[in-house]
Order: sequence, then C-alpha cells, then structure tokens
Amino acid sequence: WFRSGIEAWPQRYEPYYFEGVLLANENRHDEAVIRFRKALEFPPPNVDVTRALIGSLRRAGRLDEAEAFALAWAETFPGDADAPAALAHILMEAGRLEEALAAAQKAWAMAPGSDARILEARILLLLGKVEEALATLNAARAADPDNAGIYLHLGTALKVAGRFDEARTALGRAIQINPKDVEAYAALAEITRITATDPLLAAMDRLAGEWQQKSGKVPAKLHFALGKSLDDAEEFDKAFHHFAAGNAALAKSLPYNEAATLAVMERLKALFSAETVARLAETGSQSELPIFIVGLPRSGTTLVEQILSSHPQVAAAGEVRYLPQAAEKALDLSNGMVALNLNAEAAIEIAANYLSRLETKASGRPRVTDKLPANALLAGLIHAALPRARIIHCRRDLMDVGLSCFAAPFGERMPFSRDLGALGRYIRAHEALMEHWRAILPPETFIEVEYEAVVSDLEKQARRLVAACGLDWDERCLAFHQNARPVNTASVAQVRTPLHDRSVGRWRRYEKHLRPLRQALGIL
Repeated sequence: WFRSGIEAWPQRYEPYYFEGVLLANENRHDEAVIRFRKALEFPPPNVDVTRALIGSLRRAGRLDEAEAFALAWAETFPGDADAPAALAHILMEAGRLEEALAAAQKAWAMAPGSDARILEARILLLLGKVEEALATLNAARAADPDNAGIYLHLGTALKVAGRFDEARTALGRAIQINPKDVEAYAALAEITRITATDPLLAAMDRLAGEWQQKSGKVPAKLHFALGKSLDDAEEFDKAFHHFAAGNAALAKSLPYNEAATLAVMERLKALFSAETVARLAETGSQSELPIFIVGLPRSGTTLVEQILSSHPQVAAAGEVRYLPQAAEKALDLSNGMVALNLNAEAAIEIAANYLSRLETKASGRPRVTDKLPANALLAGLIHAALPRARIIHCRRDLMDVGLSCFAAPFGERMPFSRDLGALGRYIRAHEALMEHWRAILPPETFIEVEYEAVVSDLEKQARRLVAACGLDWDERCLAFHQNARPVNTASVAQVRTPLHDRSVGRWRRYEKHLRPLRQALGIL
C-alpha cells in the first residue's frame, strides 16, 4: 500500500517514512534507512523522520552515520533537547562515555525531566560512578515518585553496587507500578534465587502467556529470565525451552555473519606472526600498569578480576573498550577482512592512547585490570604495544562455557551465541587462536588459569596470579566476595557470594539438548 502511495505521491515524504517504519519493525534496518533518507529529501526538515533514521542506523550498527544525523538535528533545531539525548545514546553505544555524559547533561539542562536523568545515570553507571548514578536517580525519584523507569534503573544501579536487598525492593516497586515491565522482571530474576513455588516465577509465566496471546511472541529477555528461574528451580527441560526460544527471538532481529567472524580469527593468526610481534615489542611501551583479563564469555573473567582487584595495589577498570578504540586506526576487524597498518610508531601511539585512558581508573595504584573478554583476539597486538603487560587468559570446560553463553541474553552483542552449532564453531576457532598466542607469546606475560582449578584451590591459584602480576601476596584476595567495587556483568550475583562448585559440570544437566554443541566442538 505504501509503495503504491509512493507512485501516487512521489513528492510527499509520508509513504517513504511509513514504509521505513514497517521495515524497521521487521528489523530490516538497512532497507529502512534507504526509505528514511529518501523521506528527508522533502522539505521542511522532519524530526520524526530523523529520529526514526537514527534508530535504524543504531540498530544496524552504523553509529558514525547515526552520529552525523544527530549532530545535524542539533544544528537545525538547537532548542530541541531530544537531539543531544539521541547523540548521548549513540555515543554510549560507541563506548565514548565521557562524551555521552556531556551530551546527556546538555539534554537535561535544556529540558529537565526524568528521561534525561535516567539517561545520565545509565552513563554514570557505565563509567563506574555508581554513587553519582544513585544520587541522580534518587533526585529523579524525589521529583517523580511514581515513575516505574526510575525504579528500574535504581534497582540496576543498586545491583551493580552489590546492594541486592535494596535492588530487589526498587525492582519490586517498578513492577508494582508497571506489572508488565519485562526489564524489571529480568533484572529481579537475575539477583534472586528462585524456587518452583516462588510467586515471581508464576508472575513471569503469566506475563509470557499474555504476550503470547496478544502478539504471538514473547520478548527474548522474558524467555531468558524464565529460563534462569527454572534452572534455579531445577526444571531443566523447561529452562532449556526458554533459553532456546530467547535465542531464536534474538536471531530473528539481528543477522550473524559467521563466515566473516571466523575469518577474522584466521586472519589474525596470519598477521600477528611470532616475528612481527617480537619485532614490534622491542619498541613498545614498558608500562606494567595493565592486567588484561581475557577469554571466552562466561569463562571466569569476572571472578579473576574480582580476586585481583581485592588486592590493595590493583584497581579494576571492568569491561572498557579502550584498547579496541585505541587500535581502530591500525587494525580494522570489519567484515572478516582484517586490515593491519601497524608499525613501531603506530604501536607506540596505541600504547600511549590506551594508557592515558586507563590511568584515569588507577586511583594511584600500580596495576589496573582491563576485563574485556574480547581482547583475547588482540593478545598479539597487546604484546606488540605493551610487552610488559600481563595477559591472563581464563579457561573453562568448553561445554560449560557453551551452555552458559547460550543461557544468557548475549545475542545482541555476541550473535554467535544464538545457535548451538554456531556457538561451538566459534569456540573452536577461538581456541585455535589462543593456541597461536600460546605458541608465540612469552609465558611470563601470557598467563593461563583454569576456572575449575580456581574453584578447587582458590588460594593456590590466587597466589599464582598475584605473583604473576609482580605483586606481593595479600589475604584480601581470598575474600573477593566482600570486594565492594561495582560489577556490571552477567556474573554480578555470583562474584558477591563465596566460591562454590555448583557451576562445574553444569552442562550435564542439559546434556540431551546439547548434541549440536558437542558436534560442533568435535567432542562426541
């Protein structure tokens, strides 16, 4: 109908715009962008079209283009607070958090309101400024006490701070105000150990039924929350059904280019030969500030960071994207075609850029952990630019890793986790790349630790890690669960409790469902 409208009224923006909206609703965002851009050709400038265009560019991962349109929006309509708010969202997704915070604060100054305060608090939380985020949300709550969104984000901030009882109270209030708030149910389930008779489980089940009846589909986050809750209740078949359904829902919304993803890892092995890495390392920075904690998702990286950051000489940066951002000019990992423009001068520049940002997290301490698991792909680059930096590679039973990835809502950021076969092939390629790093990097800087070994003998492994980082032993590393630092990962609840072995061999509870994963891993 809209295409016929385009033929009938080729000089009007509406048919292009509404067809773009339909395409966006079907997650066909690249096609939607074409329609929205066409709609913008017709004067006068239209904020609704611009907003929709930016939304589809963000969903398509085209953040540079989205930023350009947000800046143009702000220039055309300088009094519209939605323009800096849109820019803040884009910059937040790009990992440019300081710039994002400035844009959010500008939006608040132009039009004070709850949405602007929530946006500011979200960015503060990502920056690790938890107390500032809490203060911002509490101020927003005082001004708007019946806003469910404020309580949702307040609960999230309290969760990151490890204040779980208060977080549950805030999230419960969000649900009381808005009983259909899927995000609040998901956040509450994450930090609550649920039994088969828990009213929270029954409430989520009812909500899923309402979604199914109303629209024929259940939000992916609700599926994962139900899966986690049913896993707690030891209803493993039902739990797996929801994990699979949640991943299937995510797979419909975002494509995964498996060939390109696996090609990146193959290409990295070719580009970063032993000779290349050793030659560049001769002129690299001699700083020992960074401790890179890397590995597959769900391999124990948060646990290792929690142990090390309990040492008084170690600060925790968490999952920062400082290294990929510092290296983006020298190393392009897009579309499987890895381009390398790395020489001694570029390696020095990468190190200086990276260290200047990491030092802001040090608080005067001689070591800072950088726990971005995906930095495992860049271990060769790390050693070339920062040859004295420690790289701690976390390993875990591959079946447990696979199940844990599949059971978590990682699908938007880690699309390889949405299908068991694709997940297994990704893990195999990752293992092959780690074997390459193991062969070419010095063992005193590429240090490996097994999750199961940490669970079996915490003190032995903690002492080994502390010594490998060039530090004296400190008993506080054994009381890692008492570490009050902010934790903003999927392991937030686990690392706030004493160490246990409940997750070792967890995959066996789901063994009959995991044949595609085992086949892809080649361990049948």
